Amino acid sequence: MGRSFVESVNSAISVGIVEKYALVRQSLGALFERQADLRVVWTASTIQEAAARHAEQAADVVVADGDLREDLPLEFGDRTIDGNQGCRIIILAADVSTIRLQRALAANVSGYVLKKDPAETILAAIREAAAGRHAWSPAVGARLRFDSPTGRHVLAEESPVQRLSSRQLEIVAHLAHGASTKEVARRLHLSAKTVSSHTYRIMKQLDIHDRVELTRLALREGLVEL
Repeated sequence: MGRSFVESVNSAISVGIVEKYALVRQSLGALFERQADLRVVWTASTIQEAAARHAEQAADVVVADGDLREDLPLEFGDRTIDGNQGCRIIILAADVSTIRLQRALAANVSGYVLKKDPAETILAAIREAAAGRHAWSPAVGARLRFDSPTGRHVLAEESPVQRLSSRQLEIVAHLAHGASTKEVARRLHLSAKTVSSHTYRIMKQLDIHDRVELTRLALREGLVEL
């Protein structure tokens, strides 16, 4: 005898969607709802909205837009993992960069998949996460290794930007956007001399010799958006 409708709904994986574009939210929702074992319980366009919706009705898995300019589904992911047992976070991003991936790993997300991945990859990631396992896009998995002593996934190869401090990363981002030393100093409430000193150390540490090289590296590593 088959399961009743109520039993099917109760056993389905509940999913929350955080995505800034309405069309993408609707497309993802329609895709997930066509799966017998998935049930969309809420959608949101911002992290703040998602946190409120999740507080009202917790989801088993949250699929979060990795391209939001708020710093993140990762902050939401961290709060959810710490404050709501059993919830898993999957980042769905347009691409993967060292900084984004490093932040995602630090937030202990359950998965990181790309918007260009086949639908089957994203669906499989949700099911893996719900089962307590990790799920990575092939492009992401190729950049990771499993660290047995800590029991966590880490970057397979270290990037030079990983050695920069938070303050240095801020300065790089502003410089890559074309800000002058004085502008960076004003924005970060520092002296121009301090910014110049940081810039010198950054260039030396990264073995970079001009702003053009610095901008290229910042774009490649995800420190700034195009």
